[in-house]
Amino acid sequence: MLHAGRLIDRLGRRVEAPLLLALVRSLVNARREDLIPEFRGYAKVLPTWPAANGASASRLPALSDMLDRSIDATMKAVVQHARHAAIEDLYGVMLAAAALNLLRYDTRYQEHTDNSVADNIGWLDFTHGITFGNAVRLQCRKFPELWPQGLLQMACFVGRNSGFVDKGIALADWRVRDRRSFEQDCLRHLMDHGEPEYIHSAHLVKTFLAAREEADAGLPEETTAIVQAAVSRYFAEPLKRKHAKRTAYQALDFVALED
Repeated sequence: MLHAGRLIDRLGRRVEAPLLLALVRSLVNARREDLIPEFRGYAKVLPTWPAANGASASRLPALSDMLDRSIDATMKAVVQHARHAAIEDLYGVMLAAAALNLLRYDTRYQEHTDNSVADNIGWLDFTHGITFGNAVRLQCRKFPELWPQGLLQMACFVGRNSGFVDKGIALADWRVRDRRSFEQDCLRHLMDHGEPEYIHSAHLVKTFLAAREEADAGLPEETTAIVQAAVSRYFAEPLKRKHAKRTAYQALDFVALED
């Protein structure tokens, strides 16, 4: 929705009708992520959001408070901290948590061939935390009443992805030292990405743009460092593109359930 509006602004009213019709169709057919089985606790936690948020930066949760928890526990922690922390400060912590998960994605999961469908975890599961977080900040600044929904959905992603990370991956190894040079390298890569599947090239573009916007948003320096380091690793690491053996294994496993 965010980028459809930007594209209309950029290209003019002549593209408004086809873009909005395509957007409406995609919304009608889209899966509601808050209703998938993993996130079923969302509907129960949302009504517990405090009526009024605090504004004491001194009560801001530590980043570690939002990691290594289950999905439900992460959502409950966000609700608890929302009673005391300024809402955008809490957002910054959640974005940092999502970015740290992306930075630490354990790529062994993309190599597995005998795992369950629930463990089909790849890079795109992690980049979504950054792009969704960027959309949450922009939309909730316009519609502040949506902060609870946005932050709890971020908590769902953070809690889910925390189980698929390699804590041995250090921020220092991927920290961006020269932002200008880093962004130029990313742009060069985007202009000649060589990706055969549009979904991967699209995620490269939108993850980079989301990270760049967040870096310009006045977030804490360390949060920005984590976001940029995460994107740096995402751009540098290879993707496994075909999973023929995994698909066959999971298909046989599914058929066996009918016996």
